[in-house]
Amino acid sequence: MIGLEGTSPKRSLSRSLPGRMFLAALLLATYAIVMLAGGQGVVPVGLLLVFGEAEKFQPGQVFGWLGVVLMLLSIVHPRVFRLASPPAMLCLAISTGTFVSVSDVWIFTAATAIPFAGAVMLASGCLKGSLQGIRERVMS
Repeated sequence: MIGLEGTSPKRSLSRSLPGRMFLAALLLATYAIVMLAGGQGVVPVGLLLVFGEAEKFQPGQVFGWLGVVLMLLSIVHPRVFRLASPPAMLCLAISTGTFVSVSDVWIFTAATAIPFAGAVMLASGCLKGSLQGIRERVMS
C-alpha cells in the first residue's frame, strides 16, 4: 500500500512522487491504447498522436498533446498535481471524444476507452482526497 500511517491511500497517492508518477503513467497508458477504428483498420490513439496527418485528426491531436504535456508537468510537485491534473484529464477526455466522433466504428472506439475512463475516475478520487486533506488542515 502506498501511503503514510494514519492517512488514507487516496490522499497519499497524489502526495508522493511515486504515487503521482503512477497516476500519470496510468492515465497516459490507458489513453494511448484507446483504439480508433476506421475503414482501413485499427490504430491506437498513441500512434495517431505522433503519426496522424489527416485534417480530421488535428483537434484530437492538439487536445491530446496538451493533455500529455500537462500530465507530465503535474508530476513535479503535489500542488502542481492539484492544479495541472484536472485540465490534463479534461484535455485527454476531449481528445478521446473527438477521436470517437471521427471513428467509423465509434462504438468500438468508445468501448476501448473504458479503461481510460476508469483511470480518470481513480485519479479524480485521489485528487478529491488530496483536496479534502487540505481543507481539513485549513479549517483546523
